[in-house]
Amino acid sequence: MRHRQSWLALVVALVTLSGASNKASATVYLSNLDYPLPSGGGIGDIEGVSSDNEYSAHFTTGAGSSYDVTGITLEFYPAAFLPGDLLSIQLSRVSDGVILGSFGNPAFDPKPSPWPDYSSFVDFSPGAPISLDPSTKYTLAVTCLPGGSVDIFFTNFSYTNQAGWTMQRTTFTSGGFTSGFRYQMVMAVDATPVPEPSTTALVLGGGIALAARKRVFSSGPV
Repeated sequence: MRHRQSWLALVVALVTLSGASNKASATVYLSNLDYPLPSGGGIGDIEGVSSDNEYSAHFTTGAGSSYDVTGITLEFYPAAFLPGDLLSIQLSRVSDGVILGSFGNPAFDPKPSPWPDYSSFVDFSPGAPISLDPSTKYTLAVTCLPGGSVDIFFTNFSYTNQAGWTMQRTTFTSGGFTSGFRYQMVMAVDATPVPEPSTTALVLGGGIALAARKRVFSSGPV
């Protein structure tokens, strides 16, 4: 009985460890919210690709792990502004234009202390799970719905150093941009890395096999 209990305890521990390894914490995957230059792990800079009636940005994932998107953050004016249902926010794959999902449920996000106090960081969560493949280019597009008017922040040109960092808001309606300039959207993408399933399977399978072998070849009372 003692060996059987030990074997079961080891299996439970391995299963628990396997589950824990799959619960990677969400990270800021890409952001130019609180840095003068876009930052992120193994991906390209935010690229401005806006048209007259939508504001959008490209970003490219790095090689290796895939990611599950947990949310995005945008910046708006004024400080107490929450866009509600005024915007349509969608993420699509550039290669084929397939829309992978949309974002809603806006909520205020605390801002770092040096950032201007006349604007708001607002988080949006995906309506359904969204996964990002490695080495793939994506577009995040923001469209103002009919009857709405939103002041959103962006950078004014392609900057390459801190001296070139300039930020300004623009008035954005369903008819397009009515004032201000635009280039790179001030934004962040939060995502959770997806662990390789083969690693978890190997650890779990090997542990169970080892436990079973010890049980078979153990001596003494069972």
